[in-house]
Amino acid sequence: SLVSSALFGRLTGLDLGTSMAIGAGGAICGNSAVIAVAPALKLKEERFGVILAMINILGLLTFLAIPLLAKSLALSEVQGGIWSGAVVHAVPQAVAAGEAIGEEALVIATAVKLSRVSLLVLVVPLCAWIGRRIQSADSSASRGFSLPYFVPGFVIAACLATWLVPASLSGAITQLARVMLLPILAAVGFFINKKSMQQAGGPILLVGVASTAVMVGVAY
Repeated sequence: SLVSSALFGRLTGLDLGTSMAIGAGGAICGNSAVIAVAPALKLKEERFGVILAMINILGLLTFLAIPLLAKSLALSEVQGGIWSGAVVHAVPQAVAAGEAIGEEALVIATAVKLSRVSLLVLVVPLCAWIGRRIQSADSSASRGFSLPYFVPGFVIAACLATWLVPASLSGAITQLARVMLLPILAAVGFFINKKSMQQAGGPILLVGVASTAVMVGVAY
């Protein structure tokens, strides 16, 4: 998704930072991935908001389409679970898509999707490096590289949730995190306006659709 987004973005005239954010949203975990990489890629608020809107639309479409396609293509529950976990954008959507296929597909989809989420540890530093190069190309800023705080924070949180924090408490924290994410998304939505949609809405949607189609085909 990252490579295809960069290629399609170049064809449609999008900057590399925007293309990488679209690719991260599709390849990793939807909104959360876009929020994680946007600061590193130095994206403007209005561009950030448009990307989130398009990623949500594409995530909904894959969530609805993959279970139907899996059934129509007579895929097994294991195959359908792998396909759901490898394609559907957001974690809850991927899990729900697997559940719609079957109990075994639910387990497989969850495992595959969480393995994609773990790739944030690699993608965020990559986007930080790209963002630094973009900033350096536009100014006389140093080309030094600093690791975003998100990466060690993500690793520490994963380790705590896996080995130290009780499952009941980690589940409550997860629910709290989802609630706290809502005002962030609402605030980002304030920056979406007619001008930003006219300037980049079409290309962002085209790149998102194309990269998602590549994901669906390759995963199948």
